[in-house]
Amino acid sequence: MLFAAVVRVTTLGVEDYWLDELHALLDSAGGRGAFEALPVGEILHDLPRYTDLTADCSWGAVWRDMRNDSHPPLYFLLLHGWRRLVGDGELLVRLPSTVFSALSVIPLALILRELGRPRAGLVAALLLSVAYAHVLIGQQARPYSLAVLLVSSSFALLIMLERRGEGLGRLQKTLCWSAYGVLVALAMLTHYFAGLALLGQAVYVLFRLRGAALRNWAIALGCAGLVWALVWLPGFCAQWGFIAGQDWVADAGPGRLARTLIRASDLPVRMLLATRLPNWSSLSVIYPALLGLLLLVGSIVAVWRCRTRVAAVFLCWYLVPCISLALLDALTSKQLLTHLRYSSVALPGLVGLVVLAASCLRRPMPAVLAGIAAVAIALTLRLPALPSPQARVAAQLLQTQLRPGDLLVFDAQGWIPLWVRRDLVQVTYYMPALACDVLMLNAAPPPETVARLGGYERIFVVSPRIDAVPHPAPGIMQLAGRSEYIRDIGWIYSFARTAGQATTTQP
Repeated sequence: MLFAAVVRVTTLGVEDYWLDELHALLDSAGGRGAFEALPVGEILHDLPRYTDLTADCSWGAVWRDMRNDSHPPLYFLLLHGWRRLVGDGELLVRLPSTVFSALSVIPLALILRELGRPRAGLVAALLLSVAYAHVLIGQQARPYSLAVLLVSSSFALLIMLERRGEGLGRLQKTLCWSAYGVLVALAMLTHYFAGLALLGQAVYVLFRLRGAALRNWAIALGCAGLVWALVWLPGFCAQWGFIAGQDWVADAGPGRLARTLIRASDLPVRMLLATRLPNWSSLSVIYPALLGLLLLVGSIVAVWRCRTRVAAVFLCWYLVPCISLALLDALTSKQLLTHLRYSSVALPGLVGLVVLAASCLRRPMPAVLAGIAAVAIALTLRLPALPSPQARVAAQLLQTQLRPGDLLVFDAQGWIPLWVRRDLVQVTYYMPALACDVLMLNAAPPPETVARLGGYERIFVVSPRIDAVPHPAPGIMQLAGRSEYIRDIGWIYSFARTAGQATTTQP
């Protein structure tokens, strides 16, 4: 656990907040709805920082504002209180995720210990502590690591009750099953994908538990579901329109079923190794898919030949979420398998399965394979990471140039529509003050906006567009300068009334 914490803390405050983390700040400040409601194509004056905690922001405001997001509220309520205590620095805001991520290696080790494999439990904890997806969720201000901790803890408690439940007294059973129900309810209030792992847990229970244990599980699960429905079902219904409209990673083109199978096959590799998301139009996607399929099928065959029944919990933990999302992708084209890597709720199941398969081999092969795997995975983490404060660089460059009365334009015409809000929230977050007017564009501005552009002496444009210079006012303004490309942000252009040669400004 301490090793996992060190791996994650090493570069915890190096990177800027990215879009989803800033969404977490918006949610925990109750400002997501107001930010999403900002009009595109209209000039905005006196724009506040919706990510900041204000004096009148309360837990109730955060709760009500969650209808503008696609996640349950628990993590964001905790983040609201945490920010009240420690502030908004990257390292401190991400620290709870690091703690949750480090703690979540313990339940996996305890499960294998409960199943009679204590050494395999330590190896699994080691591999999980360096698995790329698990490290990633431990370095982001997002709800994933808390969801993994709660789901893993519910699995550990369930296995303990299955193995030792008959030896517990009535009061002990009641307390343990109540604790299990609380963990399930909290997991569902943290992330919806926790339900996929819990579905795998239900499949395992229906095959393994009988009699009083099955009845107690059903009661605990029913109570957890009732609590969730009473607490959050109205909020979930209010979110449904927002959730249904999240199709920015949708894949509805020809051959999508084949790409869905490839995504499902290479998921083990992308969970364990720090590999870039592949270009799905390239044949290179076949190699990680074959490697992931070989790893998964080989592990299943190994535990099957060894009659290792204890692997059933890990099979259900990993395969049920993966198969469920693959079927949903095939039906809806939402490409939800990509999100399974980010949420990592199925990752402990994969690690446990692979470690059990390796333990079926002859000694000392399991130890050798575990060491090779740990080194290979750790090398892909590239720690410590190189600082890349791209949003901060863009903000500093603008801050030195902008004056009251200027116009700052975020232009994503012909680009991904959400990019205009992405650049706005990422760049302005790192600007101490925003005294100028702001305009967002993901289409040609309306005539009334165009008519007002001539009233500005200078206009600065932040744009990822590569097709052409995003000229806001042709015939009125002339290009005065352009920055070098800033990764994940784009270019910064400056336009002024005065004629002059275009120059390049080094950020």
